[in-house]
Amino acid sequence: MTNQKPTERRSDAALSALRAGLTSGTNPMQISAVHACVTAISETVASLPLFLYERTGESRVKARDNPLYSVLASRPNADQTRFEFIESIVVSVLLRGNSYSFIESNRNGEILSLTPMSADKVEVKRKGKEKIYLYKPDNGTDPIVYRDWQVLHVRTKGDGLTGRSIVDLARTTIDYAADAEKADTAFYKNGASPSLVLKHPTLLTDDAYNRLINSWESRHSGVDNAGKVALLEEGVEIDTISVSKRDSEFIATREFQVTDIARWFRVPPHIIADLSRSTFSNVEQQSIDFVMHTIRPWLSRIEQSMMRDLLPGNRDGTYHIEFGLDGLLRGDTESRQSFYASGITNGWLSPNDVRAKENLPSIENGDVYLVPLNLHSIENLVGYSPVETKKPTAPDSTDARDTKPAKEYRSTDKHAAQVRASADKLIAALSPAFTRAVNIESNDITGKIKSLSKSGELDFESFSEWLNLYFTETAPGNLVRQIESILELSVPLTVQKGIDIAESEILTESTARADAFVIAYMASLATAWSDSAIELLSEPAVDEEKTVDAVLLETVQERKETLPPTAAQRHGRRVTNAALTIGYSIAGVEYLYWRARGDSCEFCQKMNGKRAKIGEAFLNKGSKVESGENELKISHNISHGPLHDGCDCIVTP
Repeated sequence: MTNQKPTERRSDAALSALRAGLTSGTNPMQISAVHACVTAISETVASLPLFLYERTGESRVKARDNPLYSVLASRPNADQTRFEFIESIVVSVLLRGNSYSFIESNRNGEILSLTPMSADKVEVKRKGKEKIYLYKPDNGTDPIVYRDWQVLHVRTKGDGLTGRSIVDLARTTIDYAADAEKADTAFYKNGASPSLVLKHPTLLTDDAYNRLINSWESRHSGVDNAGKVALLEEGVEIDTISVSKRDSEFIATREFQVTDIARWFRVPPHIIADLSRSTFSNVEQQSIDFVMHTIRPWLSRIEQSMMRDLLPGNRDGTYHIEFGLDGLLRGDTESRQSFYASGITNGWLSPNDVRAKENLPSIENGDVYLVPLNLHSIENLVGYSPVETKKPTAPDSTDARDTKPAKEYRSTDKHAAQVRASADKLIAALSPAFTRAVNIESNDITGKIKSLSKSGELDFESFSEWLNLYFTETAPGNLVRQIESILELSVPLTVQKGIDIAESEILTESTARADAFVIAYMASLATAWSDSAIELLSEPAVDEEKTVDAVLLETVQERKETLPPTAAQRHGRRVTNAALTIGYSIAGVEYLYWRARGDSCEFCQKMNGKRAKIGEAFLNKGSKVESGENELKISHNISHGPLHDGCDCIVTP
């Protein structure tokens, strides 16, 4: 056993793998399809960040204080960057089945560097229950013996001791591709023309025969002479005696070899520039499949090998090595956002659950689960009990203001005016934000309608498919980007205003609760926003006088003009009331009162002064507010204002 480093340069290991040839003498990296597959996999894996994480309680943080962190994240050795090191590992495993790196440690067992070794220079043997690695230096001296804990060994499936390379398994396919390439090269060297027969009317002498052949080949053989005019003497005629290259299906054979090699490496053909069977829709899915079924297994193979060889004493799982897939899946971020939004909105994910999945540290009070109707904290805001059934406080025949002296109310008319002013400010900020979001959507939708109508009548089936995809993957992210900063600024201030109205101290809980509410509200809003747009545009009211595309364009224009101000009013007042309720809850308020303006509608006036326990609904879904012969049907549980669109009612202590 020795601590001696390998004597080769760091690049030798990669060069050795690149030169790896088959027994037939074929260098696989000279086959374009093999080179493309190896490059696609190795460069994709190498482009991903690699980190060492440390578990602290229920959270994970980057273990920056551990020397191994910098070795993995930035500088594995003195000569290579992290990209080059990981690339050399993957190339070696792909072409040789194994990758070996010497682990340099100090006396404390801390890893200082990782130095790659050429796979052809290493032999693995069993010595009792232990593995040893014999490294053969270039100078012909005795092999250097390394113990198991001194070598990072990444391998493919094999006999458990070493792996077997894809190149070796695909030997026949790659040799066949090499032979086809040689035949293709020879074809073009001969002028890329079919074989010919020159016919002379008389018997030629040997000299005349040789002169004719030499003259023809010197003038017409080879790529450089392709297309030159042939001058025939003494009645010489030309006959073709072979079929064309395409008729012999030679091109089809070459194309099949590309697909077959891609199959061995599990790489979608379009990744290596074979677009013969690709369409716009399946290329996107194939790219996702490439990440899920090709890249992820390679990442797991490398991660687990590193965990085994670099962290042998990590039995309690304190440390974990992991590639960051976020950059690779950035194009699919909308899908992740939709997944997280659904989890937070429906109460089966908390902000900290999401942050853990994204390798982010937890936040204080981030373990908050929300209910979907009003987006409040289950435990802390609505007084949730798994046994208690929440019932709304039905509108009483007796007004709460008639039964309690005014001095018992914490809030005042001045407070109510301040709340409405806050809502008006939020509405003013949200209106241009919603306008920007709708304008972007309108331009995209209009452009798609026109592009699908170029050849005549709109292909509505294709439009519907695009519409669903657009409002699932693109529109939600665009909407969130427009309103996110506004809500992140406004909601914490409004929560604090609720605390102030309740005459309570500033509590640290308010920031976390406000952040959790913003995340959940944007997720719920984005989902409802997309659903309503899909419903609106999926069933256009077509008549005999207007085409489908004309009706759709009118609908898009009408939505563009009417939706932003309506959405700003609705969500400005809803967010203000919800944020105030969070503040009241934090401050310990037990009951809330419904407050309507003096000039409010008959239904709002009917609700004025009603009392409900905080977290309970003033009105349940399916109930009615009656005023004389008129009634307002309630479509969802209402625990705060607004009662309906255009309503400016608020709730206060």
